[in-house]
Amino acid sequence: WLFTDTFRKALNHAIDREAYANTVFLGAAVPVHGPVSPGNKEWFWPDLPRYPFDREKASALLAELGLANRDEDAFLEDAAGNEARFALLHYKGNSSLERGAQVLKENFERVGVAMDLVPLETSALVERMLAGKFEAIFFNYLTTDPDPAMQRDFWLSSGSAHIWNISQTTPATAWEREMDELINLQAAAVDPAERTRLFRDVQRVFSEHLPAMYFAAPRLFVAVGPRVRNE
Repeated sequence: WLFTDTFRKALNHAIDREAYANTVFLGAAVPVHGPVSPGNKEWFWPDLPRYPFDREKASALLAELGLANRDEDAFLEDAAGNEARFALLHYKGNSSLERGAQVLKENFERVGVAMDLVPLETSALVERMLAGKFEAIFFNYLTTDPDPAMQRDFWLSSGSAHIWNISQTTPATAWEREMDELINLQAAAVDPAERTRLFRDVQRVFSEHLPAMYFAAPRLFVAVGPRVRNE
């Protein structure tokens, strides 16, 4: 059950993203459900399939996996008595990530899932990520271009920034294979409407399987002086 699609969907339903944005970023953020934020107006898809905050739905999905409270503590167990528990690695000393990790921990505990926080120095966390030695990692992922065709290292299963399973020789799953095909078609397409349609299909597949979870995008404020001109 650990990190199946259903388990990840349950965790998504367990998160109050509005409260997360208000607590972690003091209100200076917007809830998000995928890797494209509303600030990327050309590629953001407002109808992206999402998992709204609903603890009852989260609990129902966990029950589908055979997880139930079989003892006196606050956490669920499977039929063999294994606790619903996993470790989250995060950057040590990053205040927003440390606050965010604590908020996630509290949200998951309310539906009976335990999460152990493991703070690491940046180099140690990156090393674990590249080696695939983690259950979950919490970090800020920065994109360098708003156009998804320029971010294929993230979307492609063979990509160096394919963070949930970096640089696979071949796709590990049928849905990763589908994403590979879609993003390559999207990058090659010329018609803007077709490019938009294909990328929405990429996002749909991503949202159906949730290899990575997104919570909030901080607002950015840019001050421009009157001497700055476009001449």
